[in-house]
Amino acid sequence: MIEYGILSILLVRAFQRVLTYKKIILLVAIIFAILYGISDEIHQSFVSYRTSDIYDAIFDALGAIVAGQGYYLLSQRKKSEIRLSRRYE
Repeated sequence: MIEYGILSILLVRAFQRVLTYKKIILLVAIIFAILYGISDEIHQSFVSYRTSDIYDAIFDALGAIVAGQGYYLLSQRKKSEIRLSRRYE
């Protein structure tokens, strides 16, 4: 969960710099992280001494969703606080 949470946070940060339509940043970042987690589980099914498990993919997705959404909301809140403080200076 932690690894995919970090991946999701990094994707949100990257997409905030690239995408201009702010409402899809979180959705795109989470989808990318979840698809990467699923591809990792598929890859593990072909590697000797490794197992692929649906529960791993579920927990990876949960980590991506929680961390990505938390970071996105905190970054949006911080941006609005900065805008408000500039108005009153």
